[in-house]
Amino acid sequence: IKRSDKKVLNLFNNFYSELLQSDNGNLSKKTIAEYEKFQKDSNIPNWQIFHLFNIYQNHITESINSNKKINPNFQIAVMKLLSGELLETYKTIPPLILIYMGEALITSGNNEIAVNHFKMSLEFYPNSIPIKVYNYILIDNKVEKEKIYNELKNENPNHWMVIEKLK
Repeated sequence: IKRSDKKVLNLFNNFYSELLQSDNGNLSKKTIAEYEKFQKDSNIPNWQIFHLFNIYQNHITESINSNKKINPNFQIAVMKLLSGELLETYKTIPPLILIYMGEALITSGNNEIAVNHFKMSLEFYPNSIPIKVYNYILIDNKVEKEKIYNELKNENPNHWMVIEKLK
């Protein structure tokens, strides 16, 4: 553990900005190369954080590829461990991890907790398009829902999640 080494945190932030916050949702070759470097070298400082993230990613990918149901309890458990490691090491939880935790809560059917989670997440990351999209999806209040819808459609009409999730 090396708190001053931000390589893992930077990787997560690159994942977020390229995959979730950008309009096209594609990772750059540089970020993919960095991810692959982490997969091969467990001596990188704070690698345990990356390892938890990779466990989560592998579970999702393997479940999808084998047409198996994603295990939401496993998702939540890994996200809790990962969040704890991030807080302990960096004193922050990046938006990528907050989004993954919210998705795990949705998958588990805990929509009420997910609503609160995404509202709280928006306080830390008010410009996060994915967090706003999930707030839109989960909120029941029609006035608030319409406000979020209009904001997303006007400010981010070309974002892949806005196009896909706000029909």
